[in-house]
Amino acid sequence: ADNLLDEKVVPPKPLQIIAAGWGAAGANWFFDFPLSAAKTIEFFETSGPYDGKATFDAAVAVSPKVLGDMLRLTGPIKLNESNLILNQDNFLPELQKHVQFSRSRRSTYPKEVLRELVPAIVARLAAFDSSKNSEFLNLTARWIEEKDLMVYFKNKDLEELADYSGASGAAYSPPASFTGDYLAIVDANIGSGKTDFVIEQDVVLSSQIGSDGMVTDHLIVERRHTGNKSQYSWYKIANENYLQIYVP
Repeated sequence: ADNLLDEKVVPPKPLQIIAAGWGAAGANWFFDFPLSAAKTIEFFETSGPYDGKATFDAAVAVSPKVLGDMLRLTGPIKLNESNLILNQDNFLPELQKHVQFSRSRRSTYPKEVLRELVPAIVARLAAFDSSKNSEFLNLTARWIEEKDLMVYFKNKDLEELADYSGASGAAYSPPASFTGDYLAIVDANIGSGKTDFVIEQDVVLSSQIGSDGMVTDHLIVERRHTGNKSQYSWYKIANENYLQIYVP
């Protein structure tokens, strides 16, 4: 979709250090997920493969946590075409390794392994008994609560339902009467390859109430790059991170 996008779009300023143009691959950029989803759909619908041929009603975002939990429920899955055996512990590095090797061989579709993986998982999920279905539903609620699963709909009513359920990933908009505190720490990988997998991040927030009733906050964000321990080059490159901290 990116390669066949004729429209020339200037990316957000932080992304301009790595790209002159903007497309679907970099559209998941905004803290507010509905903005990211709508922009991603827009790029897809105006790119060569889909322009005038297809439209999209929704976008779903999942974190690696979702896939890991699914593989824990389904058990290991063997992919015959790629000769991979994936489980909840190895799926991310194994998929990344497969994609990187496919790129080094200049494969036309380096991520084609996902075409085999997704139907295999769906088939396992469809065969769940009532006990497994119950566990899956409990996990879904947790994914939504922890923003590991977010859904965007073009349809206004469905989007309102997703927002009401906490699944829209929309940034919180404090009302005019809001008197509480607010903190959101947002990391965006800019040209850092796959190194997010080997970054450890700790956050410490200390709040102190003074004698005058004023609250003083002290925030420490500590990041460690552990990629030097890896045997793979794509985990060793620099992690260029665009960090945003949202406060009231």
